[in-house]
Order: sequence, then structure tokens, then C-alpha cells
Amino acid sequence: MKRLGFARMLLLVAIVVDAALAWTVARGGHSGCLSLAWLHVVCLLVASAFLSFRDGSAVGAGVPTGAGNATKGGRGRAALILLGAALLPLGPRIANLSMTLSHPDEFALGWFSHEFDLARTSLFGPIPETPVWHHQMPALYFALQKLFFLLFGEAPSHVKLSTMPYIAVTAGALFFFSRRLLGTVPGLAVVGIYAILAPSVYADTFGTTITASMAFFMLFFAASVVNLRRQEYGTALLVGVTCAFCALAAPTSYVAIPLLFAFPLLSLRCLPLRTVVRGLGVSLAGFVLVLLPFVAGAVQSKNYFAERLVRVAPVVAPLFGVALSPEEAEPPGPGVVAKWKLMTSYLWKDDAGGCCGFNFGQAALLDPVTGILTLAGLALGFRRRETRLEWTMAVSVVAASLFALGFANPPPMITRYSLLFPFVALFLSAPVALLLRDGARGPKAVRWLAAALLLAGIATANVLHFRSALKRDTAGGRGDYEDIKVARYLQKTFPGHAVKVAAFGGFHLGYTLHFFLPGVDIETDYHQQLLDRLKESRSRDYVFVVLFPDEFNPKFRKVDPTGVVVTGISRNYSLFVSRDLARSVGLVSAPSPAGTPPVAPATPARRASPESAASTG
Repeated sequence: MKRLGFARMLLLVAIVVDAALAWTVARGGHSGCLSLAWLHVVCLLVASAFLSFRDGSAVGAGVPTGAGNATKGGRGRAALILLGAALLPLGPRIANLSMTLSHPDEFALGWFSHEFDLARTSLFGPIPETPVWHHQMPALYFALQKLFFLLFGEAPSHVKLSTMPYIAVTAGALFFFSRRLLGTVPGLAVVGIYAILAPSVYADTFGTTITASMAFFMLFFAASVVNLRRQEYGTALLVGVTCAFCALAAPTSYVAIPLLFAFPLLSLRCLPLRTVVRGLGVSLAGFVLVLLPFVAGAVQSKNYFAERLVRVAPVVAPLFGVALSPEEAEPPGPGVVAKWKLMTSYLWKDDAGGCCGFNFGQAALLDPVTGILTLAGLALGFRRRETRLEWTMAVSVVAASLFALGFANPPPMITRYSLLFPFVALFLSAPVALLLRDGARGPKAVRWLAAALLLAGIATANVLHFRSALKRDTAGGRGDYEDIKVARYLQKTFPGHAVKVAAFGGFHLGYTLHFFLPGVDIETDYHQQLLDRLKESRSRDYVFVVLFPDEFNPKFRKVDPTGVVVTGISRNYSLFVSRDLARSVGLVSAPSPAGTPPVAPATPARRASPESAASTG
């Protein structure tokens, strides 16, 4: 009782601090101190939850009958196994990180994180502060990525590596609840399958907010699994806190909010109504306390929570009172049912999805072996009566995610399915768990051999499927790394030289160049604005990157007929370089004949080799 009383006292302190914080934010105040105050609120809530547990831990309590072997052994050994499981998926993902498998959004997000000032930028407002991009997002992701950059630097590869901690959190949470459902060894098999699941490896190599959404959601689901048969103060509070974090990431994890109310309905199968209602109330309190300062921040600016969701699913705009322009409104097309069929068919049908640079070669997300075994595992999971409610929770996540996808604009992107991949790994492991469980029929050695062969078959199918998707990606003319080609060419041919990008304000190439050309002055503006300044400038030492080269190369030549157009670097861009600078790096060796427009290939005579000029990573 003393422990519970102290836990509730911490909750009271958190309420007082949070109310003062939200009031300050609502009045327009923001500073690094307010961010620290919010962090203290979260720490107080988590400490309050853990202090309420009678034995100081929720790990060993409420384990369904038949899964108790998951928690045997010392806590030190269990912690080491959990750490190993969390790190296991990092190997395949880091091994497949590649600049040729990049997306402009990665570097745009990284740029906003670079600009984030931990001492001055409001944690409770949108990023970017003004809508220079096509949407705004909560600032938490950018604050955490900024911390990563401060610790490890801002190299291009670090943009991708900065999301790996989220993958570790996802894998740790996946092992935590898989062990409770299936046992320790099958739980490790779940994480092993997740580590090599082809669409998951592909999607996780992009350094975007989707990884954060997945990590926060998996923490929410793990807390919900623990809370299902307990509905006690501590577990219920953790459910609310983790659900709030889901609202601070990409809309993919917003599905946690309706599940916050749906999961307690399952608890009614094993707990009294009064206990369930009380637990839901505690969860809602944790949810509100974490989000309250962010809601206050949204009041001070455009409601970026609703705006972000509406940009993904315009059909819900009327629910939030958001008025869309005709070009932003969803175009006439299939209804929710038709879109739901399209979204689900992407799981098993080639060329049903993949767009916007997140293509997966437009291959089906699951290969035939994985798809069939997933369905088989789903059926086998429900055979375990002692964990049937937990399996129902997992199926609810899949159903809710697919239903929500029916409201999103088609065609579907692979990243929107990220929440499903850990649960696919869970379903795939059900046959393995059936073979390894105590009391199963047949000699133990034979069952373990069969389980090993099954895992080997799943691994082989997914490795081959991943390679096939990459091959289809290349054959389909993937062009998102055109930015990387230009960045590397500038890096090697004009090191340290200022660059002007002729496109429009906020164009993604400028963000990419920041990471490849650190310390270099990079300006991005409309073509005409830069042309006007070139006319007025007396300097003839310049490098322009020109978007829409067929249209604008002649205009740049007209302003400075001595300038050199550099082609052959990229399908999307050309360079316009001053004659003296082009000559100094060997792009041209003598003046062009009178009346001949100077055009140089991407491979200069010296300083930049053919290999470096054509490199795509």
C-alpha cells in the first residue's frame, strides 16, 4: 500500500506540472526548459506505473497458462535475451542500407532535424514551423533525431542509421509479448523471422518517421498485452502513455487510439466491468497527460494533428472541419470497399501497390510461402485457448490497420504496412511454437529438426523475395537516387564550392545536398529568381543545378553564353557552370567555336573520374 500511495503521489505531481506546462504553452511560451518539463512528466508517469507493481515488475504477472516458461530464470538472463532479441534485426537492415535505395523524404526530415534547436525550438509546435513542405508533423521525432546527430554527426548514412534504435525497440517489444504468448525459444523465432522478413527489411532501410510509429505502437501493444488480464493501475497507465506516443508519430500508428478503447472490451471476458472501466480511466489519464502540452501547442498554430491525417486521407477532412482546396481534395475514384480490396491485394498480388518511391519493385508484399504459412499460423494460434484473447488482439491490429488503409489515397505504399510486419512474423512462428511446445507429439529431436527446416524455408523464401523485389525496382527505372548522383558528382568535382539549386523553395535536392556537402553554401530558389540574380551579378564563378533542364538550359545560356551546361549526370538535372570553373576542373579545355553553345559531358578530363561521375552508390 505504501508503494501504491507513493505511485499515486507521483501521478499527482505529474498532473500539476503538466497543467502548468500546458497553460504556458497555450499562452505562446516555449523554451528548452518546457521540453525538459514535459520529459519530467513522462518520467513521473512511468515511475508511478512501475512503483505500483507489487513485485516491482509486470513481467512475471498475468502470464496466460501455458506461457509461463517464458518468464522462468533469473532477471539478468532474461534481460540479456531481451537485449539480444532487440539487436537481432539490426544486422540485415544495416547490411542492406544503401544510398541507391533512398528517398527524398529521408533527407528532408534530416534537414528539419538539423534545424531543430533543442534550446529554442518548441517541442509542442509543428515541424516545419511554416508549411514549406506539403505537411507538418509533431516535433518529437525531430528532437530525437537531433540528439542522434549531435552524438554521431550528420553524414548521409547517419540519416538512415538514426532510425535503427526504433527498430531495436520494435524487436524488443515484439519479443516481449511473443515470449508471453509462445515461450522463449518460439519468441526468439518470431524476432528471427521479423529480422529477415523481406518487405520489412526493405521498408526499414528508409530513414523516415514510419520506424518511430512502429516502435511506439509496438510498445503500446506490449503494454496492452500485459494489461489485458490485469487492468491494474500501473499497467493501465503505461497503456495510456504509450498510446499517446503513437499520436506523436506518423498517422500509421494513430490506429492505437481506437484500439485503446477496443482492447478493454476483450478484458471483459476475464475481469469485472468495474475493474475494466477503472483501468480504461487510468489509461485515458496517462494519454491526456502526455498529449496535453502538444494539444496546447496545436492551438497556437494550425491544427497540424488533423492536417497531417487529412493529407493522408482527405476523405476524413469534414470530421475535423478542414477545408480542402479542389486540387487537394481526393479525386473521384473507388469507394472505401474497393480501396480496401486494393490494399489487401497488395499483400499477395504483384503490381497492386508500390508508389512514390516506396515501391518494393511493385511486387506482392508476401511471397507465396510466407503468405500461406502466415494464414496457417493464424489458424494454429487460435487453437491455444489459454492465449486466445491475445491472438484476438493481434488480429485486431491487422484488421484495424487494413480498414484504416481503405481511407488513404491509392495506390498503397509499402511503408503504410509497416505495423503489419511484426504481426506477420508472429503468425509465421505459430507452427514453430506448435512443434517446440512441451507435450507435443513425436520425438523431441524430430520436432526440433522440423522446426529448424521450417525456419530455414521461411528465411530462404524471404531472402529470395527481397532480391527479386530489388531487381524489379531497378528494372522499373527507380529514380529516387537521382539526387544522390548529383550530390556525389558535386562532392567530387566541385568540393567546397557554393551551389544554387534552380527549382523552387523547399525543393528536396537542397536538403540532400546539405548532408553530402557539409559546410557548403546551398541556395534553393525558383529558376527565374536565380536567373535574375545571375544577370545582376558580376561574378562568373558559379554552379547551378537545374531542374527541368530541357526547358531552362537555354534560358541560362541566354543570360551567360559563356557558361557550360553539364549533362549526363542524371535524368532529372543538368548543371550550369561558369566557364572558368568548368575549365579548372577539366570539363572543357578550350573555348567553343563562335556560335556554338558550350556543352560538356559529366566526365571531366581531370579531377573527377568516369567512375566517380557516374556513381550511384
